[in-house]
Amino acid sequence: MDPMPPDPSPIAPEQAASQERMLGVLASACAAAREQHAVVLDTADGMRTDLHARGWSRSAAEALTFTWTQRTLIAITPVPGEGGDE
Repeated sequence: MDPMPPDPSPIAPEQAASQERMLGVLASACAAAREQHAVVLDTADGMRTDLHARGWSRSAAEALTFTWTQRTLIAITPVPGEGGDE
């Protein structure tokens, strides 16, 4: 039977502060992405409902909405090395 691994050593206060700053930056970036993507997802929801109300089948409305959502998210997602602000 393998022995238990040793307890990790505690991190230095400056490392803890650095981790806290990075977590703050990550949380802010996630909140900004959620806010930006919410508009796209809400629009897609309305698009799907509108297509269905106009007589499109549920599967066709879903397929069109999925394609539009996917392409819109790709268009607004920055890719490092592909121009724009990096």
